[in-house]
Amino acid sequence: MTHTVFIEVGPLQEIRYAGISNVTLNLCRYWLQQPREASCFFLGPYLIDRGALEIVVEARSGGLFQQLLIHKQAIAGLVANEVRCRPTPVALFPNVKSVEGIFGLSFQIVHDISFLVTPEFHHADTLAYHGLAILKDLGTSARTFCVSHATAGDLATYLGVPAGRITVIYPGADPPPEVDRYTQNLPNAEPSRPYIVVPGTIEPRKNLDTLLDAWQSLRSDLRHEFELVIAGIKGWSTQATIDRICAETTYLGYVPEAELPDLIAGATAFVYPSLYEGFGFPVAQAMAAGSPVLTANTSCLPEVAGDAALFADPLSSAELAAGLTRLLESEDLRTQLIERGRQRAELYRWSDCARKSLEFFRSIGGAE
Repeated sequence: MTHTVFIEVGPLQEIRYAGISNVTLNLCRYWLQQPREASCFFLGPYLIDRGALEIVVEARSGGLFQQLLIHKQAIAGLVANEVRCRPTPVALFPNVKSVEGIFGLSFQIVHDISFLVTPEFHHADTLAYHGLAILKDLGTSARTFCVSHATAGDLATYLGVPAGRITVIYPGADPPPEVDRYTQNLPNAEPSRPYIVVPGTIEPRKNLDTLLDAWQSLRSDLRHEFELVIAGIKGWSTQATIDRICAETTYLGYVPEAELPDLIAGATAFVYPSLYEGFGFPVAQAMAAGSPVLTANTSCLPEVAGDAALFADPLSSAELAAGLTRLLESEDLRTQLIERGRQRAELYRWSDCARKSLEFFRSIGGAE
């Protein structure tokens, strides 16, 4: 049976694309290439104009999308009217569901349930919102897509979702097509010597204070030879952590998604000590870019990296320091991890992610 897949594009309103918005962007990029009868796009009750969405995807700009919405240039009518015109419509929500009651058959992507597994890293209002939203959404989904088996396991363990109603489809890690538009120069501040790179929003879950403790415990000759580079916006974190980052590292601030591959590829080592991830995009991106990885032995990160990384207890600065020392001292180890990482990264391709979603919708019957 041929279905028309209606893809919700709310995450494309984000000013900076990463994580969920990046998944949505790449799914839209693929589905826009499908015949018009195969896919439509919507936001809440509104049908989104296909031409306007093509412009947004090409520009990779949430700000542009917001302006097109404000001026009604991206709205093509009510999605309910279009749904009635299609014999077998289904909805795909890349995040929380923005509308109810329109689709008889709907599917949702769950990226993580960190608000349940690590509630200490969230504000009370975030916990309340996501806690209520996911219970409602899961109850109205024919099937849930997860970005890793670790996230699927969390859904089964914490929310009792049957394994038979979960499909795991890995997202991609390959660079966006527009990456060639950027120069090879590092953004904002180029490190003056070989460097270790740590990307991600500055927030408690990323565990940067423990990493800084590990860095300070390294031998002085290693800290003199290498530079610790942190790239990410200042999110929810203490001022003390921000002050440490600015004082003890080369802090680049926000680095656009399309510039990250060059930054990561140029690093002697890549470190990601996060306490919890649903997929761990930066680790997959580092392997694709050919950077040797040291990461945490928690949540999905061992699943994503396989045998292509060094692992450490993220709560142990001593283990992180030992792993860093091994990476920085051994060129042979780095070469081995780079080779394994590139092979492992072949598992994470946006084209595969989108193709598998298309194959799934082609395979389902009229009901789940």
